Amino acid sequence: MINESKAKLTATSDIILNVSNLVVSFETEKGRVKAVDGAGFKLKKGATLGIVGESGCGKSVTALAIMGLLPKPSGRIESGTIEFKSEDMVPLMGKQGEMHKIRGRQISMIFQEPMTALNPVQKIGVQMNEVYQLHFPLMKSHDMDNASISMLAQVGIASPDKVIRQYPHELSGGMRQRVMIAMALSSKPDILIADEPTTALDVTVQAQILDMINDLQAKLGMSVIIITHDLGVIAENCDDAVVMYGGRVAERAAVPDLFSNPVHPYTQGLLKSIPGFATTPKSTLPTIKGQVPSLDKMPSGCRFSNRCDHVMEICRSAVPLETEPAKGHFVACHKY
Repeated sequence: MINESKAKLTATSDIILNVSNLVVSFETEKGRVKAVDGAGFKLKKGATLGIVGESGCGKSVTALAIMGLLPKPSGRIESGTIEFKSEDMVPLMGKQGEMHKIRGRQISMIFQEPMTALNPVQKIGVQMNEVYQLHFPLMKSHDMDNASISMLAQVGIASPDKVIRQYPHELSGGMRQRVMIAMALSSKPDILIADEPTTALDVTVQAQILDMINDLQAKLGMSVIIITHDLGVIAENCDDAVVMYGGRVAERAAVPDLFSNPVHPYTQGLLKSIPGFATTPKSTLPTIKGQVPSLDKMPSGCRFSNRCDHVMEICRSAVPLETEPAKGHFVACHKY
């Protein structure tokens, strides 16, 4: 069920994050390639934005660019702006002191795989306390311990005083993910970026994690970006959605509008491929033909042109500009 009521509540909210014409490239053996090419979207205060697309479409790279965590020296922001509270962060990326005030303090991130994000040779309490040591250096040691225990309790971990003395491998996948969320929220950030927060978790734990993020968002009043390949997660948890393909934004709109009236052929293909109650049992599901090209072999015009059923001659040569076929509903497609 699409979360329409939440979307209405945040429709007139101010913009806290504005990404515009973002271009991110990487140096590879085949030369420099653009992993994100002109992406743009807006995040409202207190709202949840979902970024969806196939693997390799640029979702996680966009998040790393926002955090200033692109791998160096291969990755770099070539152009574009990332405005946080109306201030462009791109010029600050090379100034670690300036980014230190924002990263982890005002904008936090939950990474895809908690087992690789957590240090395997340090106890949970030590890693939790690092957040306070970095951002609240005047805080006393016992206050840090108490704050860590309190934060672990808030994310639904039983016996948090015991958990802080354990190592990551002693916890289940769901508990490790909760620890990651607790660490990300310790500084009470304005924005939480959750990169595939339910990857490798069973369905029940997935629901618990997403519900917990929603509850904590309501308590703290923060904005959330959920990066996922699961349209069901977008429908249930997000106010607005951005559909990415080949490093570009194909379509963006409020979630109810996107699901009721998808206009980009790629978005339409994604939604048609979702099984539903009306689907004939044991029938073949609709699929999008072909595969996503590698970044060094992307079509010169629309990057979806080699898989699109509605392709026109202009699609193969000209990059489609973003238009607004309906109020608040944006699409990059030559059909419009």
